Amino acid sequence: VCYLVLQHLPSRRLVHSYVRELGRVLRPGGEAFVQLPVLADGLVPRLWRALRTPVARISKPELRGVRLPRRELDSAIAGAGLTVVATDVGPDSPYRFSTDLFLRLRR
Repeated sequence: VCYLVLQHLPSRRLVHSYVRELGRVLRPGGEAFVQLPVLADGLVPRLWRALRTPVARISKPELRGVRLPRRELDSAIAGAGLTVVATDVGPDSPYRFSTDLFLRLRR
């Protein structure tokens, strides 16, 4: 179970490495339950992330976190040898332009 963890990592690269590690440590047929906020599609969310990142690095580096777009998350999951068995969307995400996504992953 990975809950309220991935959104607090300081880089997208690190989120990708955690997903790869999930794929590495699960035995064949093993499952992981993961929650993370996913960045909404579209230009405005991407611009928000592009403008927010450098400001957060300077002003509040301890509050900086990561939101991956769904395509990027799906790519990381597939690259880790995992498949999505089930998904659910949370009712609210505290992060701007994001939706909480709950995933059941299987190796």
